[in-house]
Amino acid sequence: MLSEVIASTGLELIPSGPTFKARCPFHKGGEERTPSLSIDDRTGYWKCFSCQEGGDVFRFLMLSEGMEFREALAAVAAQYGVERSPAPAGSGPAPAWRRPSEAGA
Repeated sequence: MLSEVIASTGLELIPSGPTFKARCPFHKGGEERTPSLSIDDRTGYWKCFSCQEGGDVFRFLMLSEGMEFREALAAVAAQYGVERSPAPAGSGPAPAWRRPSEAGA
């Protein structure tokens, strides 16, 4: 999942065993020549071993696309077909998230 979301931002991913590598988009001063960004779908985390940025799918979107957390959450949900439904009365402010196939469940 993480690699799919990162690839959807236009970054070219290079398979490297069970992980992927890419050129880090967060370096100040321009592009790098050697990929230093490591993306691991197994753990759900990415890290640049040059500039030390890292995090999860939401942090990547927040940094690369300038999104707030809620926007990043909505973008990932939309990419995977997860809809937001109103929270049941009395359940507090948190929204309920579900896939359309789970609508009646």
